[in-house]
Amino acid sequence: MNGSLITGFTAIVDETFVHAAFDCLVVVLTNFHKRQKNITWVEATPDLTYKDLVNTHDIDRIVYISPTLSLTETNSWNIGDLLTCLESIKNFPETKFAYIGSNRVLQDRADSQKVACESMENLCGFF
Repeated sequence: MNGSLITGFTAIVDETFVHAAFDCLVVVLTNFHKRQKNITWVEATPDLTYKDLVNTHDIDRIVYISPTLSLTETNSWNIGDLLTCLESIKNFPETKFAYIGSNRVLQDRADSQKVACESMENLCGFF
């Protein structure tokens, strides 16, 4: 059985979303203490790698939710986790990757949030 990994800004993930969007095992990598039935919630730790998750849970799809979707998220400019995720899975060419980003890249005015959004999208395009 193949599964999906949801990572990034997982504070917005709930059971309704998971059951509407996926028909397989779903693993959510989170720093939040949510627990809902029929979803495997894995607490993010410094020792846990994306490679471990892909191998352990037979992941064939990764959905990365950008922290820039939150207006209050303090780490929305940090692209380090996205880079780590993409670097980790580049040796798994069969793994599909989807990035859910912010529409701030479409704004006319340039600010740090727009630059962060564009940087994240460009990083995904690079990989």
